[in-house]
Amino acid sequence: MSLYLNVPFSQKEEAKALGAKWNPGVKKWYVNCSCEDYDKYAKWLLNGNNSVIVGMDEIFIVDGKMRCWKCGSLTTVFGLGLNNFVRLFDYDSKIVTEYSHEFITSHSLLRLAYTDKIDCIPPALLRYIESNYNVRNQYSKSKKRVVFANHCEKCKARLGNWYVYDRQESPFCTEAANGRELRSRMECLNIKCIAICDEIPLFWKCSYTPNDYAYLEYANVETLSLTQKKDGIASYSDLYLID
Repeated sequence: MSLYLNVPFSQKEEAKALGAKWNPGVKKWYVNCSCEDYDKYAKWLLNGNNSVIVGMDEIFIVDGKMRCWKCGSLTTVFGLGLNNFVRLFDYDSKIVTEYSHEFITSHSLLRLAYTDKIDCIPPALLRYIESNYNVRNQYSKSKKRVVFANHCEKCKARLGNWYVYDRQESPFCTEAANGRELRSRMECLNIKCIAICDEIPLFWKCSYTPNDYAYLEYANVETLSLTQKKDGIASYSDLYLID
């Protein structure tokens, strides 16, 4: 698996000295290394941000239905998800690395994720999302910038990220009074699994809850391919280079 880096031209010799290679097809530097060595390339992964998540093996799209805050209509909303990943973040000028495999469990976990910035979603994934869900950019007065968000299918009202992902009433919420309630809620979700063969740096917000096993345990899961290749597994170029 290849890990692609955001290396400025002025730093290419430094990256090359650390083992990075140039891919002329996608016009980016990349490395093939163990995730324990990601910190060596942290500045080209963080790219000026405080945190980055490197997704591996699979990316997920999760969707469910909820009531619009404005008109009360039942509308479909989507979220993103990751299973195997590494998170790097800057803590007091030191790079800290977290590994998803450190969470010891007998279940496969899906960590719900989202971003409100359209350019933080790989173009091929974004194209699918925009074609299948009622999402778009809209100016947010509270954030004082344009945000990418779910919208009501009927009245077109913007459904803010807190409303969609963080409330206990959210269709994605794994907080439940008992296992029966948890299962019932998760069975209403649809999950699309996209296999990937490269390691993809993502600037997404990722949640952690004790019941994250329930997504893949009870939801309706199907495979989604974003490439024309026979094996259906998407590479970095499949996700980022669109004809």
